[in-house]
Formats: sequence, structure tokens, C-alpha cells
Amino acid sequence: MNTWKAILLVVVGAMLAGCDKEVEITWVNHTFIERQLVVHEPDGDREEIGRLERNGGVRTEEFEFDDDDLPARVRWRAGDQRGEILVAEASPERLYIELLPGGPTPPRPWHGKFGRPPWHRPVPPPLPPYPYPRP
Repeated sequence: MNTWKAILLVVVGAMLAGCDKEVEITWVNHTFIERQLVVHEPDGDREEIGRLERNGGVRTEEFEFDDDDLPARVRWRAGDQRGEILVAEASPERLYIELLPGGPTPPRPWHGKFGRPPWHRPVPPPLPPYPYPRP
């Protein structure tokens, strides 16, 4: 039985030694222009992620990096907006970037679910006129 424990310990150790860093990056387009998202990975690969619809289009892509290759730099371009993401061991597993009319936001950690931006929320109906007393 001790042989099996030793083998299991070696297998688990080998699995932990070869761990990879996985990062999920989400782009949200809040502009009035449809954009084509292109990502350049650190190894030189160019990947066309797809189209970001205007007014709230969302694209999510998962990247995996060897621990030996960290920190890794991922460059992206969506129309006239572009940026870089530096992935290190301490980077959050989920990031999001918002494409705004004034330019993109820096990558931020994402812990929840995307909702509609405040300016897209429906406007409540106007209040009825103040009830004035009848003469």
C-alpha cells in the first residue's frame, strides 16, 4: 500500500509542478460602433476573437500560460481602441475591459455578472401633475 501512496504523491507533485495560469478576459463594448476584436498572444499568434456588437456587445476569451512564461503580455485591438494586459502569477483569474467612447478602461478584476450600464436603464415614467384642489 505504501507503494501506491508514493506513486500518488509523485503524480500529484508532477501535476502541481506543471500548473498553468488561466485567465478569462471579457471585453464589453459601450460605444456606438461595432468593433472587430483581435488579440496578439505573447508567442506571436494573432487570433481574431470576433465581432463586438455596439451598445453592450460582450466577448469572453480564456487564455492559458505556462508558469515559466509569466509575466506574459497580451495585446489586443478593437477598431481604433487598443491595449495591453500583463498577466502575472498574482493576476486575477477573471478580468474585464470596457470599451467606452473616450477610450478603453484598464483591465479590472471581475467577480460577478454583467448588468446594463446605468445610462441604459429604463427611465421611469414621469410623475402625474400635482393634484391641485378644485376651486
